[in-house]
Amino acid sequence: MPTAAIFDLDGTITRHGTYTPFIWGVACRNPARLIRVVPILATATAYKSGLIPRARLKETMLRAALGGVPSADVHRYAVDFTDRCLRRTLRPGALKSIARHKVAGDYLILATASFEFYAEIFGQRLGFDRVIATKTVVDTQSRITGAIDGENCRGDEKLLRVLRALPELRSRFRVVAYSDHHADLPLLRWADRAFAVNPTQSLQEYARAEHFEILDWNVAST
Repeated sequence: MPTAAIFDLDGTITRHGTYTPFIWGVACRNPARLIRVVPILATATAYKSGLIPRARLKETMLRAALGGVPSADVHRYAVDFTDRCLRRTLRPGALKSIARHKVAGDYLILATASFEFYAEIFGQRLGFDRVIATKTVVDTQSRITGAIDGENCRGDEKLLRVLRALPELRSRFRVVAYSDHHADLPLLRWADRAFAVNPTQSLQEYARAEHFEILDWNVAST
């Protein structure tokens, strides 16, 4: 049976999250928007206190940095950001694993909570066959509004998005999944084979209890 390999992006392929560095990078290129940092900090405090969901924080950050910006400009920022990440922040073991799957002719899926405007570029650059990511609302003039289109592609929602996009995946492929974060437990448990990559402490505990394989992708030999 052919294999489909599902990879998380932030903390799995990359050494750390990508969204906050992207937002701050855009804001620094547009100093007039730095004044909008105050609502970001306030919303971040509310999120850490459990008062608002993660999606609300992401929307606040997106609206502050990119609200009203034309999609063409966002694409340009995303290309520059992705190319920097590809040079500096990828885990060597991730690159080796992706290459191994490609040589085997496997179907590669990038499934991430990051926004599609740069996740799609990561997928293209790394040779993925399909990208599933958080979507954004664009107005009638092709400008970013700052709102999430649908739900944040994280946790249960990520698995639902995979199932909606590829309803015949399990019937056609043996599925393997890679992630660093316990938020991806629904996807990891659903896959035929699960890998915890440089896992959070919580995921490491689940991995040992549920017999997921634990990988260190900070070295190229894994």
